[in-house]
Amino acid sequence: MRRFHDASGTEWTVALSAGSYGSMTLMFSPAGDSAIFWLALEAATAAEGQDMLAGFSDAELCRRLDLAERW
Repeated sequence: MRRFHDASGTEWTVALSAGSYGSMTLMFSPAGDSAIFWLALEAATAAEGQDMLAGFSDAELCRRLDLAERW
């Protein structure tokens, strides 16, 4: 799990979720709101997904958030 700020200053939490059939997703949630957004992550395993999430810059997380869909 990580926290980052978008261009407008909103703080977001992003976490990795392991779905059915081994699919990995990033789950985004803004501070002070119950909204959740998701985006598929191109990771083969949870360990690989955690490594990817740890390596993403805040700018990369913002880019992926822009592509995410509301849950």
